[in-house]
Amino acid sequence: MVVFPDPPFELTTSVAFTRMTFSLPTSTNCTLKPMRKSCFDDHSPVSRAKGDLSEATRSLVGTDDMFSRLFYADLRSRLGWAVSRRWYLLRASWHAWDKEPWIFALVLGLIATAFFFALRAAYERQDHRRSLVCLARNVYFEARGEPVAGQHAVAEVTMNRRASGRYSDTVCGVVYQKNWDPIRKRYVGAFSWTEFDTLPTPAGEDWLRAWEVAEAVYYEREAPVLEGAMFFHATYIKPDWAKGKRPLARIGGHVFYK
Repeated sequence: MVVFPDPPFELTTSVAFTRMTFSLPTSTNCTLKPMRKSCFDDHSPVSRAKGDLSEATRSLVGTDDMFSRLFYADLRSRLGWAVSRRWYLLRASWHAWDKEPWIFALVLGLIATAFFFALRAAYERQDHRRSLVCLARNVYFEARGEPVAGQHAVAEVTMNRRASGRYSDTVCGVVYQKNWDPIRKRYVGAFSWTEFDTLPTPAGEDWLRAWEVAEAVYYEREAPVLEGAMFFHATYIKPDWAKGKRPLARIGGHVFYK
């Protein structure tokens, strides 16, 4: 049943037809193809109501474009209703859901995650501190009386060995590494000062300078003094391992090799 306002009636927008209901004929063709315009000719309430409309309105109602607009307007309204209903059901289920266990699990997970990252950060800080102590001790005992450039070179040798893959992957492992000496028939330290059982406690300006050099090289705050230096020895000795190695520079009382 289509209800129109009392005459005079002028159709100015398609919204007036969004609430129309159409009665489809039961013929086979219209059942298979209900979108065909011929299915509504002389059968639908709109067609029967044409006699009460103006000529312009009857021509507009009888067009396929008008029917398509009515059909898709109804389709959009149905889709909007379905979406609204689904949203309402989701909200209702959310309010009815017992959320306390999940909130507790979420809070517990956040606390555990924060604790894990804090613990890892503390471990990394401790690891950096340990590495700096080992590097500064190596600079202090190997090059305490050397110029600053020589101390930088000793620290760079230590860090280059760590990065080479042929030594330990930690600074302390490189400093205290022992290698087999076929002449002495025993393992000896890579740095001579690690062979002593007792050592004086680092202190004073020399220790502060060694710590500053260690920090600068460890955190790469300055350009390397010797690029690629891996070995060094005092100038007053000539070890066998230095034969065949290319010397890079002589700084203070040490000769450095690539």
